Amino acid sequence: MSSSKFVGQLKQNNIQINNLKDSLSRTEKHMTDYEKELSNEINSFMERQNFELKSHTEDINNPHKVTKTQIGLDKVLNVEQASKTEFDLHASNIENPHNVTAAQIGLSNVLNEKQATKVEFDDHVKNLSNPHSVTKEQIGLGNVTNVEQASKTNFDNHASDKTIHVSEDDRNKWNTAEDNAKGYTDEHASRKDNPHGVTKVQIGLGNVKDVEQASLTDFNAQNSNSIRHITADERSKWNSNLSSESFNKAVWSNITLQNGATAGTRTPIYSKWGNLLLIRGHIVTSADIIFGTIPTTAVPIGGSVNLVPISGTGGSAGLIIYDTGEMKIKYPTPTDSSKVAGYYLDIAVPLQ
Repeated sequence: MSSSKFVGQLKQNNIQINNLKDSLSRTEKHMTDYEKELSNEINSFMERQNFELKSHTEDINNPHKVTKTQIGLDKVLNVEQASKTEFDLHASNIENPHNVTAAQIGLSNVLNEKQATKVEFDDHVKNLSNPHSVTKEQIGLGNVTNVEQASKTNFDNHASDKTIHVSEDDRNKWNTAEDNAKGYTDEHASRKDNPHGVTKVQIGLGNVKDVEQASLTDFNAQNSNSIRHITADERSKWNSNLSSESFNKAVWSNITLQNGATAGTRTPIYSKWGNLLLIRGHIVTSADIIFGTIPTTAVPIGGSVNLVPISGTGGSAGLIIYDTGEMKIKYPTPTDSSKVAGYYLDIAVPLQ
């Protein structure tokens, strides 16, 4: 190849090399730009994912629409619960807040009478002075005389005393020698003047006082005395008459209504009757507001929490009577809240 052709080929090669370098440079720049763009897209995607993940984990508005059935609470009603303070107050209320009756706790036959204290009962149990005036006839000892008996030791000593007792030989000898020996023995056996000096301690009656006891005739006469005693029918009749007459004499007053509360089908009234606060009537009011007041002289000590029925639908609510005389409806649980027409106030509350 001639030198001119060689030079020309060399220039052409250089041009091609420079073109390749330029192409390579553009390619590298394009890849760098693309890598940068891709990196920005990845960073942006990761930021969005982190943001969405953070937003989801911080979402406390039930994003997965979990139901109470799925967490085993399908029977729990969506109603307001009592506060811890209110629950504790109710739990510590020893004034029969649920108006439990004697029959409900298996004590329907127990009379509403004052019982002996534990101290009085224990003192009675330990009383060894015959507090019920039990007679010897009542314990099957009617034929026992109130005389001192020999102790077991004295009896054994007496029984083994060979000096004062006779042997078989002595008896045979004396029976032969003296025909009237049995007469002496019979005489001793028939004596009622305690010839052996037996004491009441020796026969286990040391605590029995030597006083006159009522005879069975006297006891039966007292027990059958219809003037001093009453029959079950008379007691029931008199209690019924007393309760009716006393109730009919009860003085009723209107409950002072407040905060928009109104009387429903019956005017809300109250009466202090003996040891009870009686409330009757039908009130139309909103819950959680003071709807009325009564004098503090008629309020149970420490106030009272009671359960009353809801009118217009099923369900119940709490009637709170504060020691200030203010009254409020709390925690209504109606069967259908759209049909609540008021609350029936028909209760009897112990004052103590």
